[in-house]
Amino acid sequence: MPDQYDPLETRAQRIGVKPKVLASRSKRSLASIRKSMEKLAQPYQDIDESVAGALDELLAAFDGFEQHINGTVEYLMEIPEE
Repeated sequence: MPDQYDPLETRAQRIGVKPKVLASRSKRSLASIRKSMEKLAQPYQDIDESVAGALDELLAAFDGFEQHINGTVEYLMEIPEE
């Protein structure tokens, strides 16, 4: 017999995850990675603008990744309709 779920239970509760904790960890990690990438690109700033352009593209990709994380957090916090 399939498990019975509380009808007011969120998706996160059903699978035993804490979406805000996951999001917080991910955001801290992304912030650290961003800072490291900016530090890595710093010496090239006056030498080659292509490095700055590549960094901008990379940071934009991180922004997109963070948006996906936020969307997943919202999804996990929903109460599914069944």
